[in-house]
Order: sequence, then structure tokens, then C-alpha cells
Amino acid sequence: MENSQNIEKFSAYNRVCHKFLQICSDEKVEPIECLQAINRFFGISPVITGANPTSSNQPLAVGSKPSSVSLTKDEVKRIKDHARERKAKGLKVKASEVNLTTKEASEAKAEARKALSQGKSLDDYLGTKVPGTSPDVERPKKASELSKDSPLPQRESKKVPNPTRKVETEKTGLRDTAITKLKGCRRSCLQSRLSALNDPKVIHLVAYNNHCTRLANQWRDFQSHYKVDGLSDPLRGLPQIRNCPKLLGLLQEAVKILRESSETPGIYVLQAQNSESFWKADQPSEACPQELKAPLPSDALLEFEKLQNTNG
Repeated sequence: MENSQNIEKFSAYNRVCHKFLQICSDEKVEPIECLQAINRFFGISPVITGANPTSSNQPLAVGSKPSSVSLTKDEVKRIKDHARERKAKGLKVKASEVNLTTKEASEAKAEARKALSQGKSLDDYLGTKVPGTSPDVERPKKASELSKDSPLPQRESKKVPNPTRKVETEKTGLRDTAITKLKGCRRSCLQSRLSALNDPKVIHLVAYNNHCTRLANQWRDFQSHYKVDGLSDPLRGLPQIRNCPKLLGLLQEAVKILRESSETPGIYVLQAQNSESFWKADQPSEACPQELKAPLPSDALLEFEKLQNTNG
């Protein structure tokens, strides 16, 4: 009897999964992105698979006993820069647009001390050392090796030269890299959509506009360098703020107190002059101005959703 009930439950779960995938297909959304949005809506922390909780690469918990390894001022700077780059990569922004909190800086230094106490060099830990080399130990030379000043012997190449092959390969590789960047930026836009957030604030509006502006710039640059055969417009299904009068008015007021990026016009820096970030776990931090902490009006969000359904 119990086995029969288990089979019935499994069949029900199967039907729910198939229905979920069908709805995702009808709505033209990625299942994984939809699951992430559902997690945020219900306040569920995402499950990270493939990680070893006991791995030595995990940061030390705050309050744990730190290693006795001392760090120089220069080493601390390198460690913080490395942590800031990792944080910026996770947020899909430039390192100059983020800053470490006190807790994040402490965790970064504790993790580095732990690695150094286990015999690693700082270059090994930061990944700045060339694999297979050592800055301290010189590789012994073989007796058969030529001296530094000896002329290199000329060997006849059996390959038929093809000067166009290298150019074509490089261009294809650059195009693939550009496509990967487009997909990553579009994913950021989808994840930051106002309709996918629970209780969005004005700062979320600015962030969404930043992501869409960055994607539009990348797409324009891609079209000027490569063929777009087989590619869909990455901006499809993404409502543009300029087409939402209510949200556009809120955005124009919000950016009056922000600095525009000197490298990318149209993108606004979400951090204070002292580099303190306006973000904390995808929500406004204490340093965030009150104007950006204000919730978005329901009529403005309805305008966004209607435009999204039209574009979808």
C-alpha cells in the first residue's frame, strides 16, 4: 500500500514538472531563470550543487580563529583586489563599480591566511603564477639544451602554409566570445526584470536600465563587426524604460544624484564617492540614498508588465 502511494506521488511530481516546462515554453522563458525567480519570490535561498562543503577553498566563517600567518600591506591590497574582482564577476559588473564590505574583506583575508598556512604561495592562491613555474626555484637545465646564445637549428616544416586559416580561426573565436558575452548580459537583464522581483525599489530600476544599456551597446558593437546569421535579437522580450513613461520619469529623477560612468555613457555608478556600495544582497544597503530605497509604484510596475507581455 505504501509503495503504491509513493508511485502515485512520483507520477504527480512528473506531471507537475512536465506542466512547468510546457508553461516555460509557452511564456518563452528559460526554466532555470524561472526557478530562480520563484526562489526569490518565496524567499528561498538557491541550492548550490557540485560544491564540497568541507573544501579548503571555502571562506572561513566570521568569528572563527584566524591563521597566525601575517600579511603585508601590499599582500592585503592584492587579496582585496582579487575579492573585489570575484564579487564584480558574480554581479556582472565592472570591479570599479563594487566595493567590499567589512565582513567580505575580513573573510577574504582569512581565506588567504588559511591558504598560506597550508604552504601555498600568494601567487598560487590568487592564480597569478604561471602554471608549471616557480618564482623562487629555477628549473635545472638539461645537458642537451642549447645555451642562451646558441643559434636555434632550422627545421623544415612539413605543413603547407595557409595564411587565411589563422585569420578565419581567430575571427571565429572572437565572434564566439562576443556571443557568450551577449548571452551573459541578456541573462543579467532577465534576472533583473522588475516583474521578476519581489518588492522592487528605485535602485532596481536603475540597475535594470544599466544592464539593458550595456546589452544594447554590446549588440550594436557585435553587429558592426560580425555577421548576425542565426542569432535572435538579444533585446527581445526586454521592456525598454524609454517606452514606459511612468518609469522613465522615476529614472530621470533617480540618476540626478548618481555619477554616470566615464567609460560607458548611460550607465550609472551605484556606489558612493568613497566607493561604498549601494547594494547588500541584491537590496539597498545602508549607504544607499533614500531616493533609491523608495518602492516602485504599482501603476508603474503594471505599465512595465503590459509592455513586457506585448514584446514577449
